[in-house]
Amino acid sequence: DDGIYVLIKEVIDNSIDAKASMAVIQFGRTNNELKFIQVIDNGHGIPPNEIDNAMGWGYQSKKDSKSLGCFGLGMKTAAFSIADSLTVFSKAKDKKAVGRRWTDQNITEKDWTIEEIDTKIADAWLAKDYGEIDIAKQGTLVQLDNVQEFNIGAGQVNETFTTISQDLHFHLGLHFHRFIESKKIKIYITSLNIETGDSLGYSEIKPLNPMPQQTGNRSYPKKYTLDMEGIGKISLDTYVWPKNSKNPEYKMNGTAATSQGFYWYRNNRLINQDGWNRLRDTEPHFSLARAAIDLSPDYDSI
Repeated sequence: DDGIYVLIKEVIDNSIDAKASMAVIQFGRTNNELKFIQVIDNGHGIPPNEIDNAMGWGYQSKKDSKSLGCFGLGMKTAAFSIADSLTVFSKAKDKKAVGRRWTDQNITEKDWTIEEIDTKIADAWLAKDYGEIDIAKQGTLVQLDNVQEFNIGAGQVNETFTTISQDLHFHLGLHFHRFIESKKIKIYITSLNIETGDSLGYSEIKPLNPMPQQTGNRSYPKKYTLDMEGIGKISLDTYVWPKNSKNPEYKMNGTAATSQGFYWYRNNRLINQDGWNRLRDTEPHFSLARAAIDLSPDYDSI
């Protein structure tokens, strides 16, 4: 199910870029199947003169240097790795609602022709009751249908949703922990039974900060500065965890030993964590050590 998490992270990235204060990830289900994924946010929306670029492939993004994406490929690429259909409805303040849809059929049989959805239909979708989030006047709804990664055995829909939900709490809580901690955005997960109309209720994603709030060594935290030839200065904020901490951030999604190493950030998103990036082996003696490295967008070409 890795594709689901990649896709949802891409969409939440867009929500943060749109200055959304709330995003809701909703799974549509029946008693036997998970049918669709929706990501709903109350950000500034997409105006009519930008929707075709936003839904195009490989355009030069108009996002500023504080954003994560550059070329408008992430959401679409991730979507079609897991689903047959990607629909976006959006409304910017005081602008007309817009809607666009990509499907496998549009790509393979209609020579990459995107479907333009009527403004009245887009308005109707945005005006629906989405619980505590209101996007009738401003916001965006992204929906994926026919998600192939929903491989569910008979009677296992509850267990499958629970597993996906738990993994999303981990992935999103870690990837966006700085935004959640600073209260710039609240992210929720819910499910809707489209047969009965029953909603599971909102489950709020909590931040997972991999750096300890209480040090395990009096000399830490400590800041190092590397002067890299041809690049410039890069800061490393280094930490040592207390031994045998009970905090979930200590072992993350595995063990303390596998959670050691460098944590790379760009524009406050955690973009990579893979031990010591081959500079030294991952082994128990370093299991308490972690370093946060913030990469400036100025280094993108490097």
